[in-house]
Amino acid sequence: MLRHSVASRMLSNGASLKDIADVLRHRSLDTTVLYSKIDFEKLIAIAAPWPDRIS
Repeated sequence: MLRHSVASRMLSNGASLKDIADVLRHRSLDTTVLYSKIDFEKLIAIAAPWPDRIS
């Protein structure tokens, strides 16, 4: 739980996956991705709406 919390907090504060991997001592970024959670509410707040279909 601690590793997930650290990775999620670092990600939300703008750290790169490489930075998080270095702190967690992961050899693979794939492992780091498992520990990093995406804050979907923040993502929705900054994401542009999907454009309508062009006719």
